[in-house]
Amino acid sequence: MNMCAKRTKILIIDDELIIRNLLLDVLASNGYAAIAVPGGLEGIAKARQMEFDVIFSDIHMPKMNGLETMRQIKKISPRTVFVIMGSYPDKEGELACREGAIAQLQKPFNIAEVLSVLEAAIKFPAISR
Repeated sequence: MNMCAKRTKILIIDDELIIRNLLLDVLASNGYAAIAVPGGLEGIAKARQMEFDVIFSDIHMPKMNGLETMRQIKKISPRTVFVIMGSYPDKEGELACREGAIAQLQKPFNIAEVLSVLEAAIKFPAISR
């Protein structure tokens, strides 16, 4: 197991329970611990409680979309690295990438792609320790 895996703090923000559970399972089976919440408001609340290294956030969610969630969390925790997820590439996802998300994962995604993006996020200068 990668020694960084144990220390990496990961938050998953997605309104779809199946996606949250899938990512939690994939990450756990690869040695990572993560927390998952169903929306942007809950994600912001978690970011106020602790600093996350990497956040996987859905772009389209009720109440608050992923772009606004990222903007709010970046004010609290500027070093957190964001990965935006969506069913199709769109303007919000592109804007999120221009504003600091390091990648946009398209659903349905494969496990290798998730892990590859996570490894890149861990190596990203903002969280390199």
